[in-house]
Amino acid sequence: MPTVSVRLTEVEKKELLKYGGLTRGVREGVRLYPNAQKSQEIFRNLEDLQKSTLLERLQGKNSLQYSQIYDYKR
Repeated sequence: MPTVSVRLTEVEKKELLKYGGLTRGVREGVRLYPNAQKSQEIFRNLEDLQKSTLLERLQGKNSLQYSQIYDYKR
């Protein structure tokens, strides 16, 4: 098993000791970090998708309004 060195402030150390010890806290942090990164990536992708969908909807409305104006002028 690899060894990991971690720098902690006294405040961080006290918090980890309060909730189960340093080793347990660091292990849990290492376990959760990749999941947190994946979640952030998923939310960024969702935000991009929502923006593109909104843009497509707005473009669709504008083209509909344009065609209505064009038909009206005929």
